[in-house]
Amino acid sequence: MAMRPRENGHTYSPSAASTVNPKVALPPPLSFNPWDKKASIILCSLGILFFDLVLPCIIFYVLLSVTSLSIAYAPLGQEAKWGFDFFFWWYLAATVMGIVPYVFATSLDEPILWLFLMTPGFLVGFACLTAAVSVFPFGLPFRVSSDAKGERCKPFAYYVLEDFVAVDAGQMRQFREELKARWEASPVFQRLMWDVNMWWLVGGGNFIGALAAVTWALPFNVAYGLSFGL
Repeated sequence: MAMRPRENGHTYSPSAASTVNPKVALPPPLSFNPWDKKASIILCSLGILFFDLVLPCIIFYVLLSVTSLSIAYAPLGQEAKWGFDFFFWWYLAATVMGIVPYVFATSLDEPILWLFLMTPGFLVGFACLTAAVSVFPFGLPFRVSSDAKGERCKPFAYYVLEDFVAVDAGQMRQFREELKARWEASPVFQRLMWDVNMWWLVGGGNFIGALAAVTWALPFNVAYGLSFGL
């Protein structure tokens, strides 16, 4: 190939101009080729879109069409449309108490395995604490389901029974009225509710003790399965 002389005496070569400067460092090569993993990439992307976008929309619109905020299910004396019952607020608080230690235990570089395994114990422990507090006679500082502020606290088991049957079992306010009338008229029923409340305390304590024993006495792989089995 002919070379053209330049004014400074050096020659010019077109091929030399296209040569990469050896001093410029190239990035390390990547062995990944997306065209070789088309199926897995498509499946993963569809899964993310379905669970993060499609499924929440399906759940929302299905619940919107088949459920309604009706005052017929509300606690006695509660007329506000967004006035939720005791069990709703309690379950919300219990969920937060269970999620916080779970997230903390799994978000560290070194997971806290015992805290992760004891997460169900926090939920049960919160239920036991609520049941234990309800044992002591005191005036309610705020409305609890059908009991207005200032009324004497009933056992935790009573409020769970009232809200669950009235709402989830679809018995509405009629059941709340019937349950309240039975409580006021029957000392035997009152004793039964207190006994159930106490047995929930005993059962919850036994569960937490068994969960702690499994957590600290067995390897993680074994304790993980047994903790769900409990």
